[in-house]
Parts: sequence; C-alpha cells; structure tokens
Amino acid sequence: MNKIKNPYLILILLFIVLTVIWLIFFSMQSPIIGGNKSITGVVSKAYPDYEIKNVELFYVDFYSTIRPADDEHKPTEATVTIQKDDEVRTIYLKKEFRSWKIISDSPDSGPNMPNGDYYAEINIINVGQAVNMEEHIKEEKYWVIPRDGKDYEVFGDDNDFYYSVIVCENIYKIMNNSVYEFDKKESKWVKSTRKLSEIQYYGNYEKITKKEAQELLKKYASYKEK
Repeated sequence: MNKIKNPYLILILLFIVLTVIWLIFFSMQSPIIGGNKSITGVVSKAYPDYEIKNVELFYVDFYSTIRPADDEHKPTEATVTIQKDDEVRTIYLKKEFRSWKIISDSPDSGPNMPNGDYYAEINIINVGQAVNMEEHIKEEKYWVIPRDGKDYEVFGDDNDFYYSVIVCENIYKIMNNSVYEFDKKESKWVKSTRKLSEIQYYGNYEKITKKEAQELLKKYASYKEK
C-alpha cells in the first residue's frame, strides 16, 4: 500500500476535509436556510399546485422596525409570492414558538380577486383644543369617515381635551381583477400600484361598503359612483 509521505499534502487534505465539514455544519445551522425550508414546506402544503416565486425573510429589531433577516438575526416574519396560471398570491407568515403560521393570504391578480370590494386608507388625526374643529376640517380638506354619525370625537375633560378625526386618505376599488384607486385631483379611478395583499394585511386600511364609498365620493369629490 502506498503511503502519503508529503506532510504538506496531508495538511492540505486535512484542511479541505475540515472546510467541507464546517460548511455542512454551517448550512445546517443557518437560520436563513432553515427558515426558508420550513416556510416553503408550510406554503407548499397549503398550495400544492402553486409555484413558489419568491421568499423574503424578516425580523423585528429592538425598535420594532421590520428588517431583512440574516445569519445573525433569525427570521420571525416572511412574505411569500406564489403563482398558478394567471393568479398570483402573496402570503404573510409569522413564527409562533417553533412553527410558522399563515396570518394573511390574498390574491394580487387572477380570477379570485374580490371584484366590487372597496377599501379606505385611513389616518387618525388628533388636533388640539385651540382650533374650531368644523373649520379645521374644511381648511385641511379632510375626507372624514364619520363614526356614529359624528365627524370627530372629543377626548379628555372640559379643561384639557383634544379632537380626534378619522380621515380617508385614499379609496381603493377592486375591479377587472385589479386594484384601482380614486384620483382626487382628476376625480377618476386609476390603476393602483398598491397590491391587494398589502391592503388586506396592513392595519391602516379598512374595508368599507359600496354605500360608504359612494357617500364619500359624492360629498368630497362630487363624483357619482355607479
């Protein structure tokens, strides 16, 4: 049997073996790789006939800011895009204990779009007591979403209080299997860059009825919605 007599060759072979072992161990421990496999497993089980097009992993930092995950920060949230024929869906997941859970799941194109639904992008604005609230609403041209028949609420006591008003920043409508938003300047519906999955996932959007949308458009834009 031939023996390897060159000590340098032995060291090189040993280095290669140790490097391979380290890379295998690292890949097994990587939170990115591990998270990806777990997430795609959950999504594939829910949608076995769909192709996974994209996976994005995130974590929440000390300041509650959502940031892209890396090998130093384990993912706790994920966004997955899947597709089947003309339908594209976006799925939001969160890690609960040791398993991933789907928390939101919406189509962004295709025949399953909820045509005829309306959504309002809302903003809650608080105003100090020094203003005349009725005049302030007119001056700022707020599109107010009333609550219990009132355009605004008053919080506090007689000596220290403030006004709170719910303002509609934008109105969205699902039609022709796409998202449209109302252009306030042009008083017409235009195709939006906003995706339905974002509207249904984030908390600053609220589903409204067709009647509520019609009233807002008629009152603030003199637009008659069909």
